[in-house]
Amino acid sequence: MQNISIIYYNRKAKYKYFIFDKFEAGISFFGWEIKSIRFNKFNLNNTYITIKYNSAWLVGANFIPINTTNKLIKIKKIKKLLLKKKEISYIKSYINIKRYTCIPLKFYWKKHLIKCELALVKGKKLIDKREIEKKRDWDRKKKLSF
Repeated sequence: MQNISIIYYNRKAKYKYFIFDKFEAGISFFGWEIKSIRFNKFNLNNTYITIKYNSAWLVGANFIPINTTNKLIKIKKIKKLLLKKKEISYIKSYINIKRYTCIPLKFYWKKHLIKCELALVKGKKLIDKREIEKKRDWDRKKKLSF
């Protein structure tokens, strides 16, 4: 059994997007970034994945240095994701041709490594959100009546 503990979960993803496909990726971090993750000094809101130079990049992640780290740290908001070439080409084709978006769903510890679960998604429109809400209400009413 693997020890998996969730660091961050994107709750808004299921509400804002239709989830098409999921992937697991590793992330290359510096030591001080791991330390800030352990102390919950990070912000992963509004992050997304882009494909450049045949590799996947996490854009918009903000890691706040802790007092114990060096003050001369350059904070980059771009992190490299570790994926296989087939997965990268698959994601790239869906982003470019079918106009999907790739976002992180959750970050978690897998043994001693930090992994990221990515998802290919398509945005929901306001009409879709309303229909889903109506369907949920109808299901609740059916359960209460029986």
